[in-house]
Amino acid sequence: MFSFSDQVVVVTGAGQEIGTEVAKEFAQADGKVVIIDFNGETAEATAQEIKVNGGEALAYQADVSDYERAQEIIADVVENGAKWTY
Repeated sequence: MFSFSDQVVVVTGAGQEIGTEVAKEFAQADGKVVIIDFNGETAEATAQEIKVNGGEALAYQADVSDYERAQEIIADVVENGAKWTY
């Protein structure tokens, strides 16, 4: 397995089925996972599952085709991810 230690990984659709599993795999490989999904509740549930298992994750509700929202998320990740080592 690859190591994503000190790497930030963005997974869109991460609140649903395959996206959730992809996000969990990156977390198991020590990646710091940014979870984005149209459904905020499922995005948060995925993030909480990762955190309970010792991983790091931030969750966001968004339609990734919305450019302004994507920019907001990037800014927030940079601000809130400052505690993360890049």
